[in-house]
Amino acid sequence: MKEYIPVVPNPTQSPNSNMPIKSGSISPLMIVLYFLTLSLIGVSSYFVFQNMDLKKQITTKETQPFETTDSTQSLFTTSSDKLTKYTYSNNDEGVFYSMEYPNYFEVREDIYQGIHFISFQYAKNPDQIDYDVDFTVSVEGFEGDLKSFLDNKYSEKLSTFTEPITQIKVGDLEGYYFVFNREGSIKAIYFPVKDNLCLVVVYKISGDGKLNTLSDEMLRSIIVE
Repeated sequence: MKEYIPVVPNPTQSPNSNMPIKSGSISPLMIVLYFLTLSLIGVSSYFVFQNMDLKKQITTKETQPFETTDSTQSLFTTSSDKLTKYTYSNNDEGVFYSMEYPNYFEVREDIYQGIHFISFQYAKNPDQIDYDVDFTVSVEGFEGDLKSFLDNKYSEKLSTFTEPITQIKVGDLEGYYFVFNREGSIKAIYFPVKDNLCLVVVYKISGDGKLNTLSDEMLRSIIVE
Protein backbone atom coordinates (compact mmCIF):
# COMPACT_ATOMS: atom_id res chain seq x y z
CA MET A 1 0.00 0.00 0.00
CA LYS A 2 1.33 3.33 -1.05
CA GLU A 3 1.66 6.02 1.63
CA TYR A 4 -0.43 9.21 1.04
CA ILE A 5 1.76 12.26 0.96
CA PRO A 6 -0.16 15.61 0.81
CA VAL A 7 1.01 18.10 -1.71
CA VAL A 8 1.97 21.39 -0.04
CA PRO A 9 1.42 24.36 -2.31
CA ASN A 10 4.22 26.76 -3.01
CA PRO A 11 3.56 29.89 -0.84
CA THR A 12 4.90 32.11 -3.59
CA GLN A 13 2.43 30.78 -6.14
CA SER A 14 -1.33 31.59 -6.17
CA PRO A 15 -3.62 28.58 -6.00
CA ASN A 16 -5.36 29.83 -9.12
CA SER A 17 -2.22 30.82 -10.94
CA ASN A 18 -2.78 28.07 -13.43
CA MET A 19 -6.29 29.39 -14.41
CA PRO A 20 -6.47 31.61 -17.45
CA ILE A 21 -7.40 35.28 -16.76
CA LYS A 22 -9.97 36.95 -19.02
CA SER A 23 -8.93 40.52 -19.72
CA GLY A 24 -11.51 43.36 -20.21
CA SER A 25 -14.57 41.47 -18.92
CA ILE A 26 -17.22 43.17 -16.60
CA SER A 27 -19.46 41.14 -14.39
CA PRO A 28 -23.28 41.51 -14.66
CA LEU A 29 -23.36 42.72 -11.06
CA MET A 30 -21.09 45.64 -11.92
CA ILE A 31 -23.36 46.60 -14.83
CA VAL A 32 -26.44 46.61 -12.58
CA LEU A 33 -24.66 48.70 -9.94
CA TYR A 34 -23.55 51.14 -12.65
CA PHE A 35 -27.08 51.76 -13.91
CA LEU A 36 -28.46 52.00 -10.38
CA THR A 37 -25.90 54.70 -9.59
CA LEU A 38 -26.87 56.67 -12.72
CA SER A 39 -30.57 56.40 -11.82
CA LEU A 40 -29.99 57.65 -8.30
CA ILE A 41 -27.97 60.60 -9.61
CA GLY A 42 -30.76 61.46 -12.07
CA VAL A 43 -33.52 61.28 -9.45
CA SER A 44 -31.50 63.36 -6.99
CA SER A 45 -30.81 66.00 -9.66
CA TYR A 46 -34.55 66.16 -10.52
CA PHE A 47 -35.61 66.77 -6.92
CA VAL A 48 -32.87 69.37 -6.42
CA PHE A 49 -34.08 71.22 -9.55
CA GLN A 50 -37.72 71.02 -8.41
CA ASN A 51 -36.81 72.40 -5.00
CA MET A 52 -34.88 75.32 -6.53
CA ASP A 53 -37.76 76.09 -8.93
CA LEU A 54 -40.31 76.02 -6.08
CA LYS A 55 -38.20 78.41 -4.01
CA LYS A 56 -37.97 80.73 -7.03
CA GLN A 57 -41.76 80.70 -7.47
CA ILE A 58 -42.36 81.44 -3.79
CA THR A 59 -39.89 84.33 -3.89
CA THR A 60 -41.54 85.73 -7.04
CA LYS A 61 -45.02 85.58 -5.50
CA GLU A 62 -43.83 87.30 -2.33
CA THR A 63 -42.44 90.22 -4.31
CA GLN A 64 -45.54 90.67 -6.51
CA PRO A 65 -48.64 92.59 -5.30
CA PHE A 66 -51.73 90.48 -4.76
CA GLU A 67 -54.61 91.03 -7.16
CA THR A 68 -57.72 92.12 -5.30
CA THR A 69 -60.68 89.90 -6.07
CA ASP A 70 -62.99 91.10 -3.30
CA SER A 71 -66.42 91.43 -4.88
CA THR A 72 -67.30 94.16 -2.36
CA GLN A 73 -64.50 96.44 -3.57
CA SER A 74 -65.94 99.60 -5.09
CA LEU A 75 -65.50 100.14 -8.81
CA PHE A 76 -65.71 103.86 -8.19
CA THR A 77 -62.29 105.48 -8.19
CA THR A 78 -61.25 106.06 -4.59
CA SER A 79 -60.12 109.64 -5.21
CA SER A 80 -62.99 111.98 -4.32
CA ASP A 81 -62.11 114.43 -7.09
CA LYS A 82 -62.98 111.73 -9.66
CA LEU A 83 -66.49 111.27 -8.32
CA THR A 84 -69.23 113.68 -9.25
CA LYS A 85 -72.37 114.22 -7.22
CA TYR A 86 -75.55 114.90 -9.12
CA THR A 87 -78.38 116.66 -7.29
CA TYR A 88 -81.95 116.81 -8.56
CA SER A 89 -84.55 119.14 -7.16
CA ASN A 90 -88.02 120.04 -8.35
CA ASN A 91 -90.02 122.38 -6.17
CA ASP A 92 -93.23 121.67 -8.05
CA GLU A 93 -92.91 117.96 -7.41
CA GLY A 94 -91.30 118.36 -4.02
CA VAL A 95 -88.83 115.58 -4.86
CA PHE A 96 -85.13 115.96 -4.09
CA TYR A 97 -82.47 113.30 -4.62
CA SER A 98 -78.75 113.04 -5.13
CA MET A 99 -76.43 110.34 -6.46
CA GLU A 100 -72.81 109.76 -7.38
CA TYR A 101 -71.29 108.77 -10.70
CA PRO A 102 -67.77 108.71 -12.21
CA ASN A 103 -66.80 112.03 -13.75
CA TYR A 104 -65.94 110.42 -17.09
CA PHE A 105 -69.62 109.65 -17.65
CA GLU A 106 -71.68 111.79 -19.99
CA VAL A 107 -74.77 113.32 -18.36
CA ARG A 108 -77.80 114.26 -20.44
CA GLU A 109 -81.16 115.79 -19.55
CA ASP A 110 -84.20 115.30 -21.72
CA ILE A 111 -87.99 115.43 -21.60
CA TYR A 112 -90.11 112.71 -23.16
CA GLN A 113 -93.90 112.77 -23.00
CA GLY A 114 -93.72 115.34 -20.23
CA ILE A 115 -91.33 113.28 -18.11
CA HIS A 116 -87.95 114.73 -17.19
CA PHE A 117 -85.13 112.19 -17.65
CA ILE A 118 -81.53 112.31 -16.44
CA SER A 119 -79.25 109.89 -18.31
CA PHE A 120 -75.75 108.86 -17.21
CA GLN A 121 -74.00 107.29 -20.19
CA TYR A 122 -70.61 105.72 -20.67
CA ALA A 123 -68.96 104.10 -23.69
CA LYS A 124 -65.58 102.36 -23.66
CA ASN A 125 -65.01 103.43 -27.23
CA PRO A 126 -65.84 107.12 -27.89
CA ASP A 127 -66.73 106.28 -31.50
CA GLN A 128 -69.30 103.62 -30.68
CA ILE A 129 -73.00 104.42 -31.06
CA ASP A 130 -74.33 102.25 -28.26
CA TYR A 131 -73.37 102.76 -24.61
CA ASP A 132 -71.91 100.18 -22.26
CA VAL A 133 -73.72 101.90 -19.39
CA ASP A 134 -76.98 103.76 -19.93
CA PHE A 135 -78.41 104.67 -16.53
CA THR A 136 -81.59 106.80 -16.49
CA VAL A 137 -83.44 108.37 -13.55
CA SER A 138 -86.83 110.07 -13.67
CA VAL A 139 -89.72 111.05 -11.41
CA GLU A 140 -93.12 109.70 -12.46
CA GLY A 141 -96.59 109.64 -10.98
CA PHE A 142 -98.70 106.59 -10.12
CA GLU A 143 -102.15 105.93 -8.69
CA GLY A 144 -103.18 103.72 -5.79
CA ASP A 145 -101.01 100.78 -4.86
CA LEU A 146 -97.73 100.77 -6.77
CA LYS A 147 -97.71 97.02 -7.43
CA SER A 148 -101.27 97.10 -8.80
CA PHE A 149 -100.41 100.16 -10.85
CA LEU A 150 -97.47 98.38 -12.48
CA ASP A 151 -99.53 95.24 -13.11
CA ASN A 152 -102.16 97.30 -14.92
CA LYS A 153 -99.66 99.48 -16.78
CA TYR A 154 -97.71 96.53 -18.17
CA SER A 155 -100.56 94.00 -18.30
CA GLU A 156 -100.00 93.32 -22.00
CA LYS A 157 -96.24 92.92 -21.59
CA LEU A 158 -95.99 90.91 -18.36
CA SER A 159 -95.56 87.65 -20.26
CA THR A 160 -92.56 89.07 -22.09
CA PHE A 161 -90.66 90.04 -18.93
CA THR A 162 -87.57 87.91 -18.33
CA GLU A 163 -87.91 88.70 -14.60
CA PRO A 164 -91.40 89.43 -13.21
CA ILE A 165 -92.40 92.38 -11.06
CA THR A 166 -90.64 91.70 -7.76
CA GLN A 167 -90.06 93.60 -4.52
CA ILE A 168 -86.66 95.20 -4.05
CA LYS A 169 -84.91 97.12 -1.27
CA VAL A 170 -81.88 99.33 -1.86
CA GLY A 171 -80.64 101.15 1.21
CA ASP A 172 -83.63 103.04 2.61
CA LEU A 173 -85.57 102.74 -0.64
CA GLU A 174 -88.16 100.03 -1.19
CA GLY A 175 -90.09 99.35 -4.35
CA TYR A 176 -90.47 96.97 -7.30
CA TYR A 177 -88.37 95.99 -10.27
CA PHE A 178 -88.70 93.93 -13.43
CA VAL A 179 -86.49 93.04 -16.40
CA PHE A 180 -87.48 93.09 -20.07
CA ASN A 181 -85.74 92.82 -23.42
CA ARG A 182 -85.36 95.76 -25.77
CA GLU A 183 -82.15 95.55 -27.76
CA GLY A 184 -80.71 93.85 -24.70
CA SER A 185 -81.82 93.29 -21.12
CA ILE A 186 -83.26 96.35 -19.38
CA LYS A 187 -83.87 96.60 -15.64
CA ALA A 188 -86.56 99.00 -14.42
CA ILE A 189 -86.97 99.89 -10.74
CA TYR A 190 -89.82 101.92 -9.19
CA PHE A 191 -89.34 103.50 -5.73
CA PRO A 192 -92.31 105.39 -4.21
CA VAL A 193 -90.85 108.56 -2.68
CA LYS A 194 -93.69 111.01 -2.00
CA ASP A 195 -97.46 110.82 -2.19
CA ASN A 196 -98.18 109.41 -5.65
CA LEU A 197 -94.71 110.05 -7.05
CA CYS A 198 -92.01 107.45 -7.59
CA LEU A 199 -88.37 107.52 -8.55
CA VAL A 200 -87.86 105.39 -11.67
CA VAL A 201 -84.39 103.98 -12.35
CA VAL A 202 -83.81 102.20 -15.66
CA TYR A 203 -80.53 100.79 -16.87
CA LYS A 204 -79.19 98.31 -19.36
CA ILE A 205 -77.75 95.05 -18.07
CA SER A 206 -74.40 94.74 -19.79
CA GLY A 207 -72.55 91.59 -20.78
CA ASP A 208 -69.67 92.94 -18.71
CA GLY A 209 -70.05 91.96 -15.06
CA LYS A 210 -67.95 94.90 -13.87
CA LEU A 211 -70.18 97.40 -15.67
CA ASN A 212 -73.23 95.79 -14.10
CA THR A 213 -71.60 96.18 -10.69
CA LEU A 214 -70.90 99.82 -11.51
CA SER A 215 -74.58 100.39 -12.34
CA ASP A 216 -75.57 98.69 -9.08
CA GLU A 217 -73.23 100.98 -7.14
CA MET A 218 -74.69 104.05 -8.81
CA LEU A 219 -78.10 102.75 -7.77
CA ARG A 220 -76.97 102.32 -4.15
CA SER A 221 -75.57 105.86 -4.07
CA ILE A 222 -79.03 107.42 -4.61
CA ILE A 223 -80.27 109.36 -1.58
CA VAL A 224 -83.78 110.80 -1.52
CA GLU A 225 -84.00 113.88 0.71
